[in-house]
Amino acid sequence: MKRAFDSNVSRAKPRTRLLDALAPEPEESSISPDLAALIARPRASLPDRRPAEGAKAAAATAVLAGAVAAEVSATRAPAPARRDGLVEVEAKLADQASQVAHEASRARGGLPAHMARAAASAQQPAAPSRPVESMPATTPAPQPRAEAARSSASTTAHARERFERPSADLAATVREELRSAARPMVQQAAETKAAPSVPTGLSADLAQTVSRAHAGRTRIPAPAAETVREGRARIEELRGRLMAAQEPKPAPLLPPGGAAAAVRNAVTDLRARLAAAVSERDTIAKTLEATRDDLRRVSQELTERTKALAAAETVAAERARVAEELVAEAEALAEERDQALSRILELKSLDEQQLRLLADAERALAERDQRLERGAYEATELLGLVDAQAIELEELQARLMERTTERDAALGRAAGLEADLERHRGTSEALAELQRLVASESNG
Repeated sequence: MKRAFDSNVSRAKPRTRLLDALAPEPEESSISPDLAALIARPRASLPDRRPAEGAKAAAATAVLAGAVAAEVSATRAPAPARRDGLVEVEAKLADQASQVAHEASRARGGLPAHMARAAASAQQPAAPSRPVESMPATTPAPQPRAEAARSSASTTAHARERFERPSADLAATVREELRSAARPMVQQAAETKAAPSVPTGLSADLAQTVSRAHAGRTRIPAPAAETVREGRARIEELRGRLMAAQEPKPAPLLPPGGAAAAVRNAVTDLRARLAAAVSERDTIAKTLEATRDDLRRVSQELTERTKALAAAETVAAERARVAEELVAEAEALAEERDQALSRILELKSLDEQQLRLLADAERALAERDQRLERGAYEATELLGLVDAQAIELEELQARLMERTTERDAALGRAAGLEADLERHRGTSEALAELQRLVASESNG
């Protein structure tokens, strides 16, 4: 906020260029009836339309200046509706300023002296809000014709210069000033509209608390709200007076002799109005500075609250992260607990199985002991049987030896008998051969 003010307002001197270029306000275009009659009288007598166009351009310049001043003052107020329409207002006022400058340049060539005086009187500021007591009109001493001509020429040149100066660079000045005034407001409106997002991963209660804090921050009242309301009421009053001043009023005709006195009275009245306007401008500048101080203070408070809220959001995010870590750790511990419980159940089942196995082993050992006892008894019996069988085996071995001896003797006798048999076979074969030979001889 302070950066926007620094870029928008000079520290050494307030913004006076726009006020100098756009000094008249809408209600200041109203002049005294005598001066209006003095201006209207030669206007009706002239057949040329160029002075009428110049007066129209001067009036349009005054009206546009008042509208620009009102729009600039409204633009400086921190209202969201004004911020949203800054670009449209800038374009509209730039177009109107271009049109008025074009009309003023067309009417600049044939502007008479009385129209220059009218433009100068319209460009001079006056007191709009409170009545100002007019200075006593004193009738000055008559001046020589040469001095009157010189004063009239200087007044005409001064009026022409004051009329031409705002209309020549009005479009560029309005466009430049409105852009410089609208840029920080648009940035501030964008920053105000950008709602901070709630950090993700928060619990429902914490997210609701942060949302309430954001909503409470957006409901903070605008700084210097009373000053803004007074300024808007002032603008509405000035617009009403402008509409009332734009209505045509019948001006009475003045005699030629009273025109100079009427002009002097009008100039005196305008000087008084100028002094009142200067004092009012100083008062408004002081009020503006006070409002800026209040706005800076409120901006600092808002910055502090924003920093506090950001710190709270950071703490909330940190706590949310810690809570997430604790929840993750609790879930991990729960998983480890479940795994430990399942392991304990498995160990219990293993213990039961081992107990069953031990019972089975004890039963098996008891049965084995019984079998061992029976085996020992049977072994004892078997040893007795083995001894008996050993005795029988010795007897059988003795008998076997006898039988072996008998067999060997039988085998010897059989071998002798076989030898006798072989011998008898050879003898029988020899006898058969002899019989064959005998038979063959007997046949031959």
